[in-house]
Amino acid sequence: MPSSSNSAAPRRGSLRRRLLNSLLVTTLGLWIVGGAAYYRVARQQSRELLDASMGSTANLLLRLVQHEVGEHGMKLGAELIGAQTARAPTDLRLQLWLRPQASAPAQLLFRSQRTPATALQSGDGYGWQVLDGTRWRTFALWNADHTLQVQLAESLQRQRAYDLRLLWWLCLAAMLLWPTTAALVWWIIKRSLKPLELTAEAVATRTTDDLRPIVPTAGAPAEVLPLLGELNRLLDRVRNALTYERQFTADAAHELRTPLAAIRAHAQVLRGARSDQEREGAAGDVMAGVDRGGRVVDQLLALARVDEHADLVADEDWVDLEELIRSQCDLQADFAAAQGVALGTELSAARIHGNWANLAMLLRNLIDNALRYTPRGGAVSVGCRRTDSGVELWVQDNGLGIPEPERERVFERFYRLPGQEQFGSGLGLSIVRRIAELYGATVVIEDANPGARFIVRFG
Repeated sequence: MPSSSNSAAPRRGSLRRRLLNSLLVTTLGLWIVGGAAYYRVARQQSRELLDASMGSTANLLLRLVQHEVGEHGMKLGAELIGAQTARAPTDLRLQLWLRPQASAPAQLLFRSQRTPATALQSGDGYGWQVLDGTRWRTFALWNADHTLQVQLAESLQRQRAYDLRLLWWLCLAAMLLWPTTAALVWWIIKRSLKPLELTAEAVATRTTDDLRPIVPTAGAPAEVLPLLGELNRLLDRVRNALTYERQFTADAAHELRTPLAAIRAHAQVLRGARSDQEREGAAGDVMAGVDRGGRVVDQLLALARVDEHADLVADEDWVDLEELIRSQCDLQADFAAAQGVALGTELSAARIHGNWANLAMLLRNLIDNALRYTPRGGAVSVGCRRTDSGVELWVQDNGLGIPEPERERVFERFYRLPGQEQFGSGLGLSIVRRIAELYGATVVIEDANPGARFIVRFG
């Protein structure tokens, strides 16, 4: 039975099917609009052609009748009237009108079969008339001296037949071209999406350890490149996360082995103690070993948190460095007293945009490092100030200092200066540099004569 999460997951259609449906619907809509426009224009042109044909026919008939009347006179009129019953095309009606004098009314000389005796239209030019219950197109034309007129009426049946044929041919062409169009659109979509399929196949064949950047396939469209770029950046973050995780695991195993071995040894001494004094000393050594192991764990977890957010600094806001320094010095006051070191401040107004927790971790490790490596009776000073290029945060001690060749190496993980008796994990300054890198800051070490001055410069 499928899980509820799977059954509730939304169904997502195929991109190929979406594109095909969208393009086919769009194409069909454009065909309909284009076909309707073409059909309308073609109908209008066909009507104009039929009107022109009717005008040419009327003009030709008028010339012929005028010529015959000129030769035969009114005798022709009686012959024409006798020919009224002659068969004529069913879609064409004809009338000939004669006006002997300008002031006399026109007389009907001739009308074709089924043509009414009344005038088809009253004026010249084109018009409309209802004959036999249907609309007819009419046209009237006088000769130059307005003595002879031809009137024609043409049924719209021929026009309708032409329109039906045109519509039939348009529908037939659409039915024949539609499968070809659909196949062509499908082929274009399939060819266009092929680079995506090849990229997906290349990613699907990779193992969990293969986090190399995805190389765009040949012919990949420009629209796919941003997606591949984001995927490569994601792979890079995953690769860094795996690297940090493996390094953290290795570092934890390496660093915890020593304090655990020491705790085991002290525990064995405690078990074999023969006096209260020996038991008290061994118990103290066990507690000291536990404290060292706890500090290593805390430092490792802090470094892991920093590495985890190396690509994203969350919850940023304006941080008042004066307030930050006061709070961290208050937290370190008891430890400074236990070490016999004076802890002071040199403050001036300074603010930076960052995350309070991260900056507090940076400053806490700098102060802790200075207090641990400053001899009893010494002093540690913490301060901040604005400069022309930005803001500086510093921690200065008057201890033994750091030789210049070692100043870069002290930021490496688990590196400790040779000859140091003070216990430490070698992670504090690594944490300081990693946090500084998150904000584009630099950490430098200068001579304090005596001692060392750690300066964090924010641009």
